[in-house]
Amino acid sequence: MRRFRELLAVLPFVVTFPVGAQTSANSVTFTFPGCAQPVVSGSGPNYVVACPGLACQAVADPTSQTPGSAVRLAVACDATPTNVVWQPSAGCTTPSEGSIVSVVEPAGPKTCTYTATAVDGGTNKTGIASVSVQWSAGGATVTAPTGCAIDGQTAYTVLTGQGATIALSGRCSSTGSAPTKWIWRRNTQTPWKTTQAVQDSQAVPSGSNSVIVDYGLTACAGANGDVCAPEVQKRVTVQVETPTGGGANSFCGNYSNVIETSTPWNVSAYSAEAGGLRGNGVFVVAFRLPDTLPETGAIESISAFEFGGSPAIRWMTISESKCDFRAADKTGVNGPLVSVNNGSTVTARFYLPGTTFSPRLVKGKTYYINIRNWYEWEKRQTCSTSLTCDVKVEF
Repeated sequence: MRRFRELLAVLPFVVTFPVGAQTSANSVTFTFPGCAQPVVSGSGPNYVVACPGLACQAVADPTSQTPGSAVRLAVACDATPTNVVWQPSAGCTTPSEGSIVSVVEPAGPKTCTYTATAVDGGTNKTGIASVSVQWSAGGATVTAPTGCAIDGQTAYTVLTGQGATIALSGRCSSTGSAPTKWIWRRNTQTPWKTTQAVQDSQAVPSGSNSVIVDYGLTACAGANGDVCAPEVQKRVTVQVETPTGGGANSFCGNYSNVIETSTPWNVSAYSAEAGGLRGNGVFVVAFRLPDTLPETGAIESISAFEFGGSPAIRWMTISESKCDFRAADKTGVNGPLVSVNNGSTVTARFYLPGTTFSPRLVKGKTYYINIRNWYEWEKRQTCSTSLTCDVKVEF
């Protein structure tokens, strides 16, 4: 620190040079360290040399160092700068901002030149100064990461009109240098993202049954992330599922005025948006339990309640088949997994994957929420055929 204080104390504002015996010379050369464009005034033998910008000088302590150890860099000017930005030579580490900073290089041997650009915000004067540091051999040798791969599913299945959230993450083995930079490619878009783990929402275009997305990942090591491994790739397919609840597994032929929709897991659905739930109708909501859902074994619920129109008692089931109002079967083989018919608001409870209790939903499978305006105990319709008694379905 003593060297830095001395530097701050003695740096001049204006310098006068007596030229003496050189007055008969054809030319006189002046130098002003730290000043890019000095201004000379006066006449021989005494000349005044001034710097219209900031006159700055940079020092390093020490000027030779072992990789992994710190070097202190300082810059002093004829006026205290309000901002100092350091720029290293190629292949060297960028120091933080400030008039006195520390820098560490991870490997050597090499010579690094650190250039400080100092700005005085009050006068808008700028000064530039550089200092070089010799880094010896040693420290960690940076090598390209090895054994890199992309973790994540290669296939997603969605219902018509829905999209998939593709989750991917990069990893490398411990034999190479640890990655300091991740560069993702999505189809031809690069760089797409620069984090180790990424997510991408991908829908299937209208009129198509599937879409393919190609991802690439380049892992790089080093302080500047310039030592890179070859790109690794993963192709992901998102396809539309053909519901299993149709055809022989559908009971919708037993009912008139059936309206249908689909919704992602944990997203509400509205019968009014599907055309309105008539008094003698059935509202069918398809949803798919995500493949990525954590297996917590927790109890979950789905509710249907009055949302516009006239109040009515509801009958709701959760089944692997559409329009399934048979007697409940907790296995789902011979009837809906859950059946409730006890009010204008009905709530079905079930278990998520991760337990042996039933009724239990299965990841990656499509289920149907079936709702009627009907009171089974009295075998009667609870909403006039001429009316709509709409509901909201909420997870």
